[in-house]
Amino acid sequence: MKKSAGSSMELLRISVETEPGRVVCRISGDLDAASAARLRAVLAEQLDEGSDAVVDLSGLGFIDSSGLGVLVGALKRFDAAGRQLSLRAPTPSLQRVLEMTGLAAAFVVER
Repeated sequence: MKKSAGSSMELLRISVETEPGRVVCRISGDLDAASAARLRAVLAEQLDEGSDAVVDLSGLGFIDSSGLGVLVGALKRFDAAGRQLSLRAPTPSLQRVLEMTGLAAAFVVER
């Protein structure tokens, strides 16, 4: 996803809620090099607690390659631990990125 010229950076906000059998990490704002470590830490904490997780992307304004890297790295760690990491409600532009990179096939994507 590309930032439009003149847009200001929007801080990443992360909230964690529980659903039956898993946690939901709702993110909004920008997932980029400056904020990727925060999401990585939150997802690692959920994995340490033994939870399946879903990342709700409906509020995501921007993602760069470091943000995609966090999602892919987390998917690998969840898979290795026998846990599931899903993505929920990607924006149309993020869905396009997931499809172009082949990541739409790697993740369970909930609409």
